Amino acid sequence: YEIMKKDAEALNDLNKTLEINPRNVRAYNNIGNVYANNKQFDLSIQNYMKGLEIDPKNANIYSNLSTLEISRKQFSEAITYIENALAIDPNNKDSHMKKRYIYIRLLKDETNDSLKEKYTKIIKQETEIINKLDSKS
Repeated sequence: YEIMKKDAEALNDLNKTLEINPRNVRAYNNIGNVYANNKQFDLSIQNYMKGLEIDPKNANIYSNLSTLEISRKQFSEAITYIENALAIDPNNKDSHMKKRYIYIRLLKDETNDSLKEKYTKIIKQETEIINKLDSKS
């Protein structure tokens, strides 16, 4: 249902899943995704956080939180979340791509030369990591 954008049906099924197993991290993550897709950010964050309470090492939820913060243009929060995801799963290409994207966005609006240099260095490092991960697959 989530993929078909049938949000009410998705939420109904996901909530039934939680009735059966209130510790289903994947259900909380997917509920968070549905709410994020509908720009209901507070509800999205609440569900992601419930998932992290159960599984604090869930890189996917941290990555989704990062995506949510990118959409809200809260880049410092997005960086924190994507760094958490990478600490758990350092070889996740999508997370490295997301980190690079965040710094590209930051660089675009930065006027401080020192920060521009820092962001450029991070973008270069992330590009190198992504290229290495590509060559392994």
